[in-house]
Amino acid sequence: MTDQQQTEPGGVKIEVWNDETKITKWRQLLRPWNNFWLTEPMNSAAIFVLDEKCIQSLSRLLLWQVLYDDTPIVVARAPDDQIIGFIYSMKDYSKEGKAAHPELVVKRDLYNFKECSFPEQVLTRLLAVDAFLNKLCSKVNVFGIFGVKKAWVIQIICILPEYRERGIAKRLTEKTLEIAYAEGFRLAVTEATSSITKHNMTKHFKFQSIAELGYETNYKNYKWLSEDMKREHRAASLLVKSLHPEKSTSQQKTKFIAMDLSKKVAHRKMSGY
Repeated sequence: MTDQQQTEPGGVKIEVWNDETKITKWRQLLRPWNNFWLTEPMNSAAIFVLDEKCIQSLSRLLLWQVLYDDTPIVVARAPDDQIIGFIYSMKDYSKEGKAAHPELVVKRDLYNFKECSFPEQVLTRLLAVDAFLNKLCSKVNVFGIFGVKKAWVIQIICILPEYRERGIAKRLTEKTLEIAYAEGFRLAVTEATSSITKHNMTKHFKFQSIAELGYETNYKNYKWLSEDMKREHRAASLLVKSLHPEKSTSQQKTKFIAMDLSKKVAHRKMSGY
């Protein structure tokens, strides 16, 4: 796939960065990237100081993720040419998928915090972020539920604060899902660590929540969240969306109903009803 660009209302350009562009232009993403680590709930509890050393470490982490695999990055550029937001995705495979496509699978950690020279105190909190997300994702086998061998995973959606509520994240997400479908993926997955992200993904794109994990009892950095964030963000959610528009997925609906029933039965047993 070659790089693409299209202009949106207000002069904002939506760009698709593929391998060569990612490698040469990745530094342009640093401003929204650093802001993302200060304003997203889980990250804000992990990155409690953004000094020069932390900034350098975050830059290394961004480069590490950009080079993780060949998944395009969808970027928003303002009329003054600055990058104001982007969506970073990756591809995940079941065990069978990895066996069938070993050349497409990079065998390394997506969040390699240890290799990015973070200060020790920050590193400890970052590892708690990783542990929390792994616990959330391990609650459900999405490959088994949906009968697929690969999934398109939206990892990061970030927009600079002054450009939010203008529909930019919506357009970035639309473009990202278009690319996922064009590349043959039939399932999109994302972790909504923010209640805002969950609301937007379920309302505008019909993602469904299939697992939740509360922050207070499962996130080791919870005590460092601001009081406002504690009130507004109670839990993280694992969201999924079928990219099969021609199928209304009655089979998937049946599975969701079965899951809901099993949760209700388990809840009744625990509560004594």
